[in-house]
Amino acid sequence: SRPTPITMPVTKQLSAIMRAEAHLLYRMMESPLVLNDYRLREDFAFATPEFQVLYDLLGQYGNLPPEVLAEQTEEVERAWYQVLAQDLPAEISPQELSEVEMTRNKALLNQDNMRIKKKVQEASHVGDTDTALEELERLISQKRRME
Repeated sequence: SRPTPITMPVTKQLSAIMRAEAHLLYRMMESPLVLNDYRLREDFAFATPEFQVLYDLLGQYGNLPPEVLAEQTEEVERAWYQVLAQDLPAEISPQELSEVEMTRNKALLNQDNMRIKKKVQEASHVGDTDTALEELERLISQKRRME
């Protein structure tokens, strides 16, 4: 299932998912090798729509020409500047990308868990015990996978 789209906040505060994705995008922007590694993976997509747009543009152009950025929505432009604002060391450590991906995946799972919990609460509130039970079982199996 596709993750729920995440909207870019106007504030400087990014969610854990967005921080991780900005980090990955920064590394892709800096390194054609990193970008290409991700492009070859069919299982990879950004949860944040604006980052996905930037990723697609990087894949298409290899970089992000100013005239192409100027054609994007304000949200995509803001996302790009959030990527550029990443304060990362020049060197990529050997485990860095896999650690950032693990952080991102955990944050995505947590977000999904919150959504499931909400469904359980809503279903039990209106007396829909079947749905509540189904969602609760989904939550339990997902929590087990996270361990």
